[in-house]
Amino acid sequence: MSESLQRQKIILNHFPDDEIEFFATDELVTVEPLEIIEGFDLLNKRSYGPFRPGKRDQVPLWVALKWFQRRKVKKIIVPTWMSPENLELALLDERTEPEKFTSRLPLHWHQVYKLLRESEVKLHDDEKTEEKIKTLVSEILANRKEKMKAEVVSLKPGHMISNIGLTEINIFREAFAHVYKVFDARIE
Repeated sequence: MSESLQRQKIILNHFPDDEIEFFATDELVTVEPLEIIEGFDLLNKRSYGPFRPGKRDQVPLWVALKWFQRRKVKKIIVPTWMSPENLELALLDERTEPEKFTSRLPLHWHQVYKLLRESEVKLHDDEKTEEKIKTLVSEILANRKEKMKAEVVSLKPGHMISNIGLTEINIFREAFAHVYKVFDARIE
């Protein structure tokens, strides 16, 4: 297989949805335990705990979700960037800065949101506010998709795109791979 075909294969197979979600589960979230939970060390040499009821502490998202399923935590506190106020500011940034992506959202913002929703974690105690969060996330994602489309059309050599999340990269990876394939064919 030629080096060119190997590069194309890497680009096409890079960041499948489940892999992006896997990376997102390493994000730290705050939990409120219901019971005493022993501390533990992870392979990355980070230590967590011990955990006590009523005392909030941070753990990787994958640990929080597993404990939530097993009813070991009272709740998972959603990250501050997911508050309605912060999401409104992020959406305002997205709409008022057509050339830029907001820096208010972390790299795995959409995956963290999606994993919390799929696990039926309450995003807010108030139902109306929870619906508002869902709407804001949907609007931000739609806005960012439109920006990515515009960016793909206007790409120039050396063009920098900053503050995009892996969701946006993944949405357009096939388009980028196709552009690369056409470009690479012209060079050969």
